Amino acid sequence: MSKMSTRSIALLCCLTVGCGETVSVSRGTFERTVAQDEIARRPGREDSQVSYLSEPGRLRLRIVQRRTCEVDVLRHYEVLERVEKKPKVEDWWMLAVVGGVVGLAGGIVIAAAHTQPTQGVDSDNKPTNPRQDAYGIGGVIVALGASLVLVGMPITGTSDVLVSRNSKPETQFVTCGERPFHGRIEILHNGQRLEAHTNAEGEASIDASELGGMATSERLVVSAPAIGLTTEMVVDPAGER
Repeated sequence: MSKMSTRSIALLCCLTVGCGETVSVSRGTFERTVAQDEIARRPGREDSQVSYLSEPGRLRLRIVQRRTCEVDVLRHYEVLERVEKKPKVEDWWMLAVVGGVVGLAGGIVIAAAHTQPTQGVDSDNKPTNPRQDAYGIGGVIVALGASLVLVGMPITGTSDVLVSRNSKPETQFVTCGERPFHGRIEILHNGQRLEAHTNAEGEASIDASELGGMATSERLVVSAPAIGLTTEMVVDPAGER
């Protein structure tokens, strides 16, 4: 390969290294929990939830009492800084345009290489192959143009850097148990009151005919006097909640 090809490769390497430099921009800090230790637990309030399942000709209700607990924990966490790396060259589009022009020039050199002779001599009377050299030079120029385009693209990346580790007490509310309600319930529908009983799983099965057939979505009021529950719900005859 000729001295010109060697110089072109060197130029390509230099431009790639120079344009590939990046600058780091901080995008702020955030906390990441790594572990937590429970210190104390206190019983909290109890909520009752009603769900339903519509079946052909029947409506199934289920009532569950869920208890929440207030938990004191010591949360161990890391403070991380999110850093974004951006290309140092801001006018990346200029490099893309230049790269495109350079690549086009290399393509022209390759297209015209077949017109060069396959044998010749250089200034030192050493045998050369001008056609092969033209292909090599054209390839290097095309690679240079492609490199400029790729290096100039605004490719960004982010990484998280550990700033510190710390711990702090916190109070959390968690579900710490549930109990199906077993007892009498009342269902109010279109001014009529229907009485039913839930089993040990908190379920009650009701004949849809007692609710007027349940042909369309119906508004029901379900109550369980023993636990002070009264809730209004819209029941879809072809759905569940």
